[in-house]
Amino acid sequence: MPDHLPSWLDEEEDYPLILVDGGARVGAALVNQAPSPHVSPGIQFRMSEFFVLRGYRGRGLGRRAVFALFDRFRGAWEVSELLRNEPAIRFWRRVIGEYADGRFQETRDAAAVRQVFDTTR
Repeated sequence: MPDHLPSWLDEEEDYPLILVDGGARVGAALVNQAPSPHVSPGIQFRMSEFFVLRGYRGRGLGRRAVFALFDRFRGAWEVSELLRNEPAIRFWRRVIGEYADGRFQETRDAAAVRQVFDTTR
């Protein structure tokens, strides 16, 4: 998986967001527009980072935040998780499956699992 760190926040198409619940900062997300059509053909948005603080997990906050992000950034998405991060893989499969009503494609390579889907349907 390429190291995206050098490109974080260097474009106007990077959207850093703080997740807030009841006035408390509970996490963060970084949405990027897809880097280029030849890297991810047809993909408009990529979830570069998503994090909910440990004390706030399991309350549905992550799901609600993801749904709000998908509603805000309408288009073709790619979300990827490192193979070693099984909790993230389970979370994203469940949340994307629910949001997209099961209409997503999943691929796996040596480093990551990727889900691709469209939020405009």
